[in-house]
Amino acid sequence: MVPGPTSPRRAAPGAALLLAYLAAACGGTGGGGAAAAPAARFAPPPPLAEGLAGTVEVELVLAGGALEEELAVTVRDTGAGTATSGVDYDVLGLATVVFPAGARGGARLPVPLRALADDLAEGPEDVVLELSAAGDGDFPAATASLVLDDPDVAHVVFAPAAPAVAAEADTTLALGVRLLLPAGVQLERDATVVVEDPGEGSAAAGSDYAPFAPRTVVFPVGALDGDQAVVDLELRDDAEFEGDETIVLELSSPTGAAVLGAASTHVVTILEDDVSQEPFLSAAVEFGPAVGSGDTLDLGPRDASAGPSGGVVLAASNLGLDPLDLTAPTLTGPHAGEFVVEVQAGPGPAPAASTAGTGDAAGEERALAFPLLAAGTDERGARAVLDAEALAALAGRDAVRLRDVPHPALAGATLALRAV
Repeated sequence: MVPGPTSPRRAAPGAALLLAYLAAACGGTGGGGAAAAPAARFAPPPPLAEGLAGTVEVELVLAGGALEEELAVTVRDTGAGTATSGVDYDVLGLATVVFPAGARGGARLPVPLRALADDLAEGPEDVVLELSAAGDGDFPAATASLVLDDPDVAHVVFAPAAPAVAAEADTTLALGVRLLLPAGVQLERDATVVVEDPGEGSAAAGSDYAPFAPRTVVFPVGALDGDQAVVDLELRDDAEFEGDETIVLELSSPTGAAVLGAASTHVVTILEDDVSQEPFLSAAVEFGPAVGSGDTLDLGPRDASAGPSGGVVLAASNLGLDPLDLTAPTLTGPHAGEFVVEVQAGPGPAPAASTAGTGDAAGEERALAFPLLAAGTDERGARAVLDAEALAALAGRDAVRLRDVPHPALAGATLALRAV
């Protein structure tokens, strides 16, 4: 890694070193019970907390019996690691440590190594060290890898302003994928993430939206906090009444310094714009998932000793024009008798307007599509784009019912309006 002119370096509070033992040269017992030849090896790593500052001591361990004469060991930086000497850690050069005569097996000597901090998100890197005999010593060389943990993490998330609600239409949604970095930090190398469709939504790929093949988003070297890439999601209109449907996209397979942030899944709700003559059940748990006819709703464990629970609110509505024959829900389970189902009727259809001067009273009772073109959120909060022509057409009515009203808790809500 080569620092640029805009990449200041500082002493490293926030870098942690972890010693990974790769190989060691140990003395053995030869034939005839000969004493083990003196040798040295790298010690296993001690537990080191992330955020360690200052010098880390890489320990060498003496193997074999008591030394009759001193044993000199050379430790050098092989340069084979991904971390850069003088940038990510102090230059080690060639270090020689000496076990004195009389030292016994298990004796330890330290080799100091200091990690440095920078303003780059680079992910884990490593330093590869090698030890070998110095002078007249004779034992096999050994290597160890020290993993340098970078505290500057690059999180990748779906942008908050990515559209979450869309009208059913032949249109393309631009979904933002955002890079989040600590203040003043930039990418040291490319960071990538894959955007894919796991097939968990209720909308059908190919008919409700164009098939979404996995796409790789790349944030290049030097990218900063808040940088954003865009992926397109193509919606398709159809003439089939299906109710509101969802498309689920997720982020996966981060590389480089990237890790997935909290908003790694994004759900787009397509609002139905067709009308069904036949009854159509739309139901959803308050602040929860949609529930279809015949589905089972898990109420979860309840502690009877704690008294009555807050309950689960399930809102259901008929999106069709003909009446819906809805049976009461059935409770099952070992403690079904401890639950009570309460059904509360919502507002009925708006009263029919007088036919004098307006003509079609039945038309006034028919639920019309809510005039929503698009909806979503941005830095200023929730926003909606309404169809001005449709609103103007509604202005002359005495009463109207609007279906598919966007509501954070009620899927497929119906709104009844009357002139006053």
